Amino acid sequence: MRTGALLLVLFLALLAVTPAAARDLVPVPPNTLVPTDPDGDGKHEDLNANVRKDFADVVLYFNQLTWLAANEPVAEFDYNDNGRIDFADVVSLFNELGATGPAVLISQSLAPSAEDRTLAGAGVNLTVPGGALERAALVRVATVPSPPAPPAGTSNLTVYDITIGDQERFAPGIVIEIPYRSSMVPTGYRPDQAIQEVRWDAQAGEWVEIPTAIDTSRGVVVLETDHLCVAGFTAVLQPGPVTELYAIPFVIHFDPADDAAIAKAWQGSGNYTAADALASRVRDILWDANTRYRETYGFQPPVPSRFTGDGFIHVYVGDYYESGWNPTTKTITVSREPFLPGPGADLRLEAEMRHELFHAVQNAYVSVAWMNGNRWWTEATAEYASTYLLDWDPSPLFPIDSAFFSKPLTTVDSYHEYQTAQVVHQLLNRQPPTFRELWTSSTTYGSAYDAVDAWGLAHSRSLEATYRNMMAAHLATTDDPPAVWARVRQPVLDGASPLPGSSSMHVVLSGQGTGTVTPAYRVSTGGATEATLVDAWSGGGGPLPDGCQVTRFVAHSDGTFTYDYGSDSSGTHPFGPTVFTAKDGDVVFYTVVNGGTDAASVPIALTRPDARISPQSAEIGSGEAVTYSVSVDNVPFGLEVTVLDAGGTVVTTGPGVAEGTAVLPPFVQWFPEPGLYYPRFFVRLTAAGSGDPYSSIDLLKVLQPSVWVT
Repeated sequence: MRTGALLLVLFLALLAVTPAAARDLVPVPPNTLVPTDPDGDGKHEDLNANVRKDFADVVLYFNQLTWLAANEPVAEFDYNDNGRIDFADVVSLFNELGATGPAVLISQSLAPSAEDRTLAGAGVNLTVPGGALERAALVRVATVPSPPAPPAGTSNLTVYDITIGDQERFAPGIVIEIPYRSSMVPTGYRPDQAIQEVRWDAQAGEWVEIPTAIDTSRGVVVLETDHLCVAGFTAVLQPGPVTELYAIPFVIHFDPADDAAIAKAWQGSGNYTAADALASRVRDILWDANTRYRETYGFQPPVPSRFTGDGFIHVYVGDYYESGWNPTTKTITVSREPFLPGPGADLRLEAEMRHELFHAVQNAYVSVAWMNGNRWWTEATAEYASTYLLDWDPSPLFPIDSAFFSKPLTTVDSYHEYQTAQVVHQLLNRQPPTFRELWTSSTTYGSAYDAVDAWGLAHSRSLEATYRNMMAAHLATTDDPPAVWARVRQPVLDGASPLPGSSSMHVVLSGQGTGTVTPAYRVSTGGATEATLVDAWSGGGGPLPDGCQVTRFVAHSDGTFTYDYGSDSSGTHPFGPTVFTAKDGDVVFYTVVNGGTDAASVPIALTRPDARISPQSAEIGSGEAVTYSVSVDNVPFGLEVTVLDAGGTVVTTGPGVAEGTAVLPPFVQWFPEPGLYYPRFFVRLTAAGSGDPYSSIDLLKVLQPSVWVT
């Protein structure tokens, strides 16, 4: 089956009953409906009664050749008109089938949109939710001449080939509605008892169940899928004794036929040995979570399932691809297999059920369209509710890693989805009782990001500061940084490179909560007590881009650290460059956070400036002078170098260079009397353009040459 195609398979096999004959025709075993004449030529080529000719009819004719000759009227099945039912009719049916091409029901181009779009053709409706399309695509729905064989015990196969450009995954999922005939459901059964939606698992080579929802008022089966696959529904010939558990407002559906599969999947992971045991656990988790969401934290009741009309939330335990809340049907599905086998599987089941239930709670406040448009926030808050809120503990399965910070906060992918719950945790300042206030406030804007940012600013908890602290938390062994008792993680220290004389680090961030950690550098003082270092960014003195913050960390060999915030656009912190000191073996690195909505480019220069004087020693006669020259290394843009004598007189000044050596204008010192002299010169770094040579930022070095005057 080609990639990029979604084949929707409609299996309408009926429960084993004895139907009334239509004229002199009878159903062809194992089917329960009589054959049909799809092209109106008087021949009944549709043996399996799915209202079309397909390869399944050829196979059925061949397998039941003897039965057909004995039980069906010859005229309706004698395709070559030779007066009898024989193998030649199989060949005729096959040849006629081969000439049948796909019939295109829908063909329409769609561009990405925030609005839901529904396309219709021949009774099939396909809804593409707002935000689901990544790019413009041709939506095409057509019949398939040779569909995959139906699962055992089913019949009446109808197949649709649906392609949506080359996109294979959809978030939110696409919704397909396929009509069914009420006459196909046996008397005494509800449609939801007789029909089960399925999808084809290409890897396993078998059909697996997917959530089933039936809108009886419109006579359609509603199917949701987030990825391209073979999918549809079937009515099993002899359904097993599916049973239900009730715990208001939940109905838990399970099938004892799953007992063996559940016992095998959960062995060593929770030891559920039967479907009813797993269903009971699901019921208890959901009931407890719902009680606490409503009574302890005051949330609105979750929305009930659609199409059932009973006010309950219907939960299905079965052979599902994954657990989830289905936004169209408002049902919850539970995979009969653990999310991750092994120890902790039961805890993750608990978190999964709480997570999916909270989506139903969210839907009580906002529309599905809002949830889809702000998926980063709906997933983050659902994960927060399922872990931090109810357990005061993060999910161990979704830790933050360095890659998380490189993407905008609103990103949703496998590495940047549930992990965002930790942003909620930091934003709330570890106070879960305020979570309902935050959630309710976030629903007042069309953009959750704008609403959350406004809420944070009103509570002195900006998103950029929250993200900055999260980055610090990732680097340290505490989750409450910065803290004096925290320790920088050992890999950060071990990964440090020797600090060169000058290092340029250019950081580009795409906005909305992106951040990064710069390379780490280890300082060597060469035997001195400490080294003087200078850093600068944004061109050496200008403000950072809107919403950006730079934090410098100086970590010691034992992991303890000091930190200092760099300049930001608000002017809260002094503009760079800045001078600081580090001891031998210290590691220096920076975190950079962009809390704004625009991309930001932040150059950071970390230099180790030095100064030398020449000559270091001189011998002159009485009354003579020495001409001195001072060289300075690695003084970043935005600083000037000022040299003063012991009396505070400026003897020379000039700009430095960020990389390399700059030689200041020479100056003369006179020595009128004989003797040994050790003149002292103070090299200071001064703000460029200040106009005041005494406005020292910091002392760089004291130079003390020797002079022998004879």
